[in-house]
Amino acid sequence: MKNKTFYLFLLLCFSARIFSQVGINTTSPNPKSALDVISKNNNTGVLIPRLTTVERDAIGAASTEDGLTIYNTDEKCYNYYQSTNTAWLSLCGTYQKAVYTTDCTNIKVFGTYTQGTSLNTSNYITMPITVAKAGTYNIVAKTTNGYYFEKSGVFPNTGTFTITLDGSGAPSTGPQTNTLSFVYDGLTDTACTTKTVSVLGSQVSYGINCNGAVVNGTYNKGVQLVYDDNTVTITLSNVDTSGTVSINSSTNNGVNFTTTESINPSSTNITLHGVGTPTSAGTYTYTFTTNGANPQTCTFSVTFETNLGTFANPANRCLEIYNDGKRN
Repeated sequence: MKNKTFYLFLLLCFSARIFSQVGINTTSPNPKSALDVISKNNNTGVLIPRLTTVERDAIGAASTEDGLTIYNTDEKCYNYYQSTNTAWLSLCGTYQKAVYTTDCTNIKVFGTYTQGTSLNTSNYITMPITVAKAGTYNIVAKTTNGYYFEKSGVFPNTGTFTITLDGSGAPSTGPQTNTLSFVYDGLTDTACTTKTVSVLGSQVSYGINCNGAVVNGTYNKGVQLVYDDNTVTITLSNVDTSGTVSINSSTNNGVNFTTTESINPSSTNITLHGVGTPTSAGTYTYTFTTNGANPQTCTFSVTFETNLGTFANPANRCLEIYNDGKRN
């Protein structure tokens, strides 16, 4: 009799345990939870059913309970079923991830790409998209050369869209051609692999102080300029990227000024060299535009004297001396 009483007591205790809270790795589950799971060594978690989108949809709306939850391995996010909308919703946001395809043939790359020059608003990609299911998207066009293009957003409905991927970063190497790798919501497109970007070699980057131009040498009508004597010194305001300066001024009065020289961050000025023979006396203006990443236009003036009465052309001076002698 005692044995029967003992077994009846165990059965009652077991039944009470079944119909109260269930605890895993705990003898005192939270009274407000139906299931309380404790990580035994504080280094484990809980895995709920992991399904692809196709497997999830195969459950069928008729047999899907409101609040049923799964982990979507395609979306890399938790989904739960909402009977009000008869749809699976994502815990990663209001929208689920969109379903779409791209038209690789008509992807276009815009802008100029130069080693060491940061991309700006003129550097972007346009991409035609056909949306089969509305939702969120994240598209990245990657390179291995220090820059990329990206766009995230929401397709509000199905249909055809053209989106713009904005460029970021700066090419680290050039000249070279980079192949774009497209990644859609974390998945790499292995079919669209023919789109490329041409990167130019590095450009010198510097600024000048036009107001500080200094004209050196003597300038006379009819006297050919001497390359190293007839010069114009231009002060540099900054040199951000080392490189080669290449400048040719406008030609006026038979003369122009030119230079090709290397500069670096310690350089303080550049020197333009005069070339040609002046055809007239007077003051003439010369204009040039700097090369490199940040072009600047500069203007300076040169005054040319007459060569009459000088050792270059003494005839007139001799006549003047003769006439002065007669008057005296």
